[in-house]
Amino acid sequence: MPGDTDPVIPRETARRVLALTLDEGNGADATDVRGYLVALLQELWKDPGYFRGDQAFGNSDWEYDLYKPLIRAGLVAGSFDSGGYVEKIDTEAADRLIAAAIAELGRTHDDLLNELADSIELVATMTGERIAGGELDRRRKDVMTRIFGHTEADPAGDSTPPPPGADIPAPAGEDTA
Repeated sequence: MPGDTDPVIPRETARRVLALTLDEGNGADATDVRGYLVALLQELWKDPGYFRGDQAFGNSDWEYDLYKPLIRAGLVAGSFDSGGYVEKIDTEAADRLIAAAIAELGRTHDDLLNELADSIELVATMTGERIAGGELDRRRKDVMTRIFGHTEADPAGDSTPPPPGADIPAPAGEDTA
């Protein structure tokens, strides 16, 4: 049912939906799906007694403002008539995508930051052998400080980075003194 989170739709797809560009002159005067959904909620909040879901922004086919970019992006099956209006669309698939996008709007910054931190940890694990001399730990701390405003406890081992160029050998025949 629309409005429920569909576990089959990846978050990346929901984020992509939110960023899709809308046609000019849409009912919400929004540039993208995210802006349209926010404007829709603002309309509801502004006057809940007046708001009619079947006539959002005074237009009975307002959902098609959102359906058009889904078709153009190839996210749902559909076609346009000669006037550029949606002629056919898989509304079930489109509604599932919009529901996933709405769910993505509801994610908190903490959720996103934790996901980013998990990704950083994964990259750190995967590249640990490639970066030596504590440089990986220094970079990790720097990123975590930027994200969370603090660092976690120091990881085991030397976390002091070597001086710039310390691990680069001098070219043969040059005096390094």
